[in-house]
Amino acid sequence: MIEYIEKGRYLHILINNSGYCLKDNTNDEAYDNHGNQSPEIDAAVQAIIDTFDPLPDAQAEAKELVKQASAKQRLKFVTQAAGKDAEYTYKALEATQFDMDGSIGVFMQGRINATNETATAIAAEWNAKGAGWKQVGASIAGLEDKASMLINAETDWKNCVTIANSIVTQIEAIKVGHFEGKSKQYKEGWIARCEGELLHKCPYADDTAEALEWENGWLDSDDNATSAQPDDA
Repeated sequence: MIEYIEKGRYLHILINNSGYCLKDNTNDEAYDNHGNQSPEIDAAVQAIIDTFDPLPDAQAEAKELVKQASAKQRLKFVTQAAGKDAEYTYKALEATQFDMDGSIGVFMQGRINATNETATAIAAEWNAKGAGWKQVGASIAGLEDKASMLINAETDWKNCVTIANSIVTQIEAIKVGHFEGKSKQYKEGWIARCEGELLHKCPYADDTAEALEWENGWLDSDDNATSAQPDDA
């Protein structure tokens, strides 16, 4: 008889890869790949069960869930095509440079040639989009870091996927326009919580408007999966 301890699917993978299997549903009997049973087989399988640590696999799997969710969410805002990341970067740089000295870069000139829009209008659009993309990226990155920190600190393998699912829900709720109309302090507080900062770490003086805004952003960051979101621009 086997004294089975539930340690997740990776335990069964290891047992199978070692040339054994457990009885379906009950897991209280061990066999080799030819269907044989013996005290030696029981002892070998029991040793695998007793010594197997499910935590590293559970942590890796949880982190992969977060990684996949992050990649999927980023693709909602950035086109997956060769050179697109560089294009967004150049557009943002050109818009910034235009605001500084009025110079028109190659991407901006191409847009002007195609649409007859003014450089001022194009720069304003690219600046707004660039700020949105940057905020989305910062929010996702903060939640990724938070997930890694929490998962690495977890000692119960069963909790790893729960942590991952919670972070994934927050990542999926992020959207461009979340910060539309919000103050600088609100944005700082929202990002601070994504990065694991505690509420009492507010950098502004107590009982000030700035502190209240920071704290509101911090609180909304935790509840963003279910609370009403600011309208998109």
